[in-house]
Amino acid sequence: MHRDCIVDFTAEVSSGALISDPTRFRVVRLFDTRLRVAWRNPLSSVRLKGKAAGETAMADVRAMLAIGLRGQLGLNGHLPWEGATDRAFKDDVARFFQVTRGHVLIAGPRTVATVPPAATADRTVVAIRSTDAPEDVIAQFGDRIIYIGGGPAVWRSYAHLIRHWDITRLPYDGPADRWFDANWLTLAKNSTVTDNAGACDVRL
Repeated sequence: MHRDCIVDFTAEVSSGALISDPTRFRVVRLFDTRLRVAWRNPLSSVRLKGKAAGETAMADVRAMLAIGLRGQLGLNGHLPWEGATDRAFKDDVARFFQVTRGHVLIAGPRTVATVPPAATADRTVVAIRSTDAPEDVIAQFGDRIIYIGGGPAVWRSYAHLIRHWDITRLPYDGPADRWFDANWLTLAKNSTVTDNAGACDVRL
């Protein structure tokens, strides 16, 4: 049985690539700049090092990110809303560090450089390079929960391994030069999405 759920993502995306796989999507519509999708559900796994032949373990790989109202992700190497003091922006940062506490946070060097030193005491923070094979990086951490912290190039590289996307849309509608790509959500055989703008959870 499939559980269907409608989620709106405001993002700069192409609907053609999504519609091309009708076994995974029951509803795909692009209207204005909003993507409405009802997903179906298969399953995937990542083989961890050290397992016996034929034994497969599920790596709990997650992504947690915030986007603007039109899918904005970055501007000039920073968050587009850098320095914003409104409650929504402060709450998003606080929630990020609360949810990732005690877990592994993997990100590119620029993103890792923004992590406060105090936050490294209660989570494992790992800077990765483009030459690192995602499966090898994930395999280092056994059955721990791993958060992929970005930026866009990192989410693109690790999207096929991500089992859950936690996405918060912030009240920002300014410029950007990096955008959320809804196609990332389709690259893993099994993943779920939480849309913190008030839609719902869906299982891909």
